[in-house]
Amino acid sequence: MPPRLKPPSKAPTRRWPEDLDINLYLIRSSYNDSSLAIEYRRLGDISNTRISLVYDKKLVNESVRKELDRRLSAADLKLVQAAGELGKK
Repeated sequence: MPPRLKPPSKAPTRRWPEDLDINLYLIRSSYNDSSLAIEYRRLGDISNTRISLVYDKKLVNESVRKELDRRLSAADLKLVQAAGELGKK
């Protein structure tokens, strides 16, 4: 007799679409605090991909946020199609 498989754990309650504006709306609606900060920018010389940095102004480690800002500003990218590509450089 084959081993019984454990049923999957509870599935996530929210699916995240690939639309940045919808995702930011979902974040804002579930994180209803005035300390929520959203910074917009574009990356990629060819793709000109819109990205957003989302953080809580009261909780963010400012040195980490500044380092992220420095690295994103210094990134010499031609094409950005997914967030995982940012960690490759």
